[in-house]
Amino acid sequence: MGFPKNYNRNMAINLKGDAAADDYKLIASGILSRTNSISESKSSYQYMDNRGSADTDVTGQEVSAAFTGHRKIGDAAQDYILDEVLYDLDKREVEFLDYDDSIAAGSPNGWKGKARLQITDNGSGNAADRQSISFTLNYIGKPARGTVTQDASGKLTFAPAT
Repeated sequence: MGFPKNYNRNMAINLKGDAAADDYKLIASGILSRTNSISESKSSYQYMDNRGSADTDVTGQEVSAAFTGHRKIGDAAQDYILDEVLYDLDKREVEFLDYDDSIAAGSPNGWKGKARLQITDNGSGNAADRQSISFTLNYIGKPARGTVTQDASGKLTFAPAT
């Protein structure tokens, strides 16, 4: 598939927070939009031999994935984010899998890393509308490249790229 849809790009968080007892749940039910943001910082140097033209180095990076949608009570990922850790800042660090399910089996299709949750709306809107929610996963460090697979029971696993 040359042009995957956004629904092919999946994000799951580990609700156990323990690599020995992975319990990844998709962030998908009720989600209308995902916005990825990559903000890079740079330093520029104007050397004489470049006649004043800049030589630029990327010196830092911030990566995040923001989600907006509607509250779905009973969805494991939303219940964790909006109920369990909403008022507990000490539990906001999560392990995540970010992968594309349209990539052929056996090929690296994703990343595994850590992120810090930022909750910006836990349910708002007009009286007759569905509750609007929004939250962001702010990446911590560099995630590892690898392959995410899903078994018949729906369990997600990650194998690092070699």
